[in-house]
Amino acid sequence: MRITRLALTAALTLAAAGTALAQGVMAPRSPAGPSAKASLLALPENPLTPEQTRALNRPRGPQPGIYKLRVLHSGNCLAANNGALLDRQARLTQDSCRNEIYPRLQENFNLFAFVPHPAGGYTIRVLRDVNENGRAAVPGQISNCLTVAPGVVIGPARIEARGCEVPNGEGWTAAGNDDQRFEVLQWSEGAWEFRLAASNGENPDCVAARGGSRESMSDFIKWGCNGNADQRFMLEWAMALPADLEVATLARAKWFPFADGYKWLSAANGVELLGASTSSFETINDKGDYCMKRCAELSNCKAWTWTGPGYAGQAKPMCNWKSEPGRAVNRSRGYYGKVYSGIVRP
Repeated sequence: MRITRLALTAALTLAAAGTALAQGVMAPRSPAGPSAKASLLALPENPLTPEQTRALNRPRGPQPGIYKLRVLHSGNCLAANNGALLDRQARLTQDSCRNEIYPRLQENFNLFAFVPHPAGGYTIRVLRDVNENGRAAVPGQISNCLTVAPGVVIGPARIEARGCEVPNGEGWTAAGNDDQRFEVLQWSEGAWEFRLAASNGENPDCVAARGGSRESMSDFIKWGCNGNADQRFMLEWAMALPADLEVATLARAKWFPFADGYKWLSAANGVELLGASTSSFETINDKGDYCMKRCAELSNCKAWTWTGPGYAGQAKPMCNWKSEPGRAVNRSRGYYGKVYSGIVRP
């Protein structure tokens, strides 16, 4: 009787397998051996490290691009005007808005380029040439930055346009010293704050209209953040950054151009995203770079996981595309270099 039951069970199993194969629904065999799979499943699901969390979550701020800026309390537009005073320094002022955009970017003194900085925040680049303390234009660069005026002893420091500074030992991709980097924080649909990246966390400093003025040609200063409307700005999209400008800087800050705009792409080491897989295929051993960038080109790919040789016993590197981020699992340091994941974020 027992032999008959075993034979019947085996026959039913073979029949089910044959039906599944005929319907094309049988999953391919896993390249991982039983012991490797058991070891992987037994890994503790540790909380994500701060580094992994940063790699999966895009920093706050707008998309890289060229914007027109309006100060909320007056509706005036910001401009970098070369001063008529003795110092001839270009300073940030407000005036009535001009609607035209000139073909030569350098002629648009009321447009500003927002360039993410690799150390965090943004440099807000001035498109026009700056007479004093500016940098000569170099192909591929936007060379002048909004800056907190240095060396001010009496009264608040004004916001000026000066040449972007390059830290010692760093190349142009790190251009923008502490007084030239801003956290660009959105507080509502049409209100952004420009906070000095290097300011005290408990008492931060912001860009503000001097004395809360609404007057034409009045300037802007560094002032303690207070949430008033003269410290809030509307960002109006003007155009994308030209494809030949600040390419290396943007890539270092993990922003990459695609047909539908810039996207922030970052790989979290040691993290696997579980669930929502739409496609899985053998790829190249590049720590997920191709898997990540190709995913960003596809409208239905929102996240990815790359696993390398030796991960769970597999022999080949694999790319997994996902329709949703799913659940992030920290596979621990023992798997660093063998698994990377990321989320495509515009």
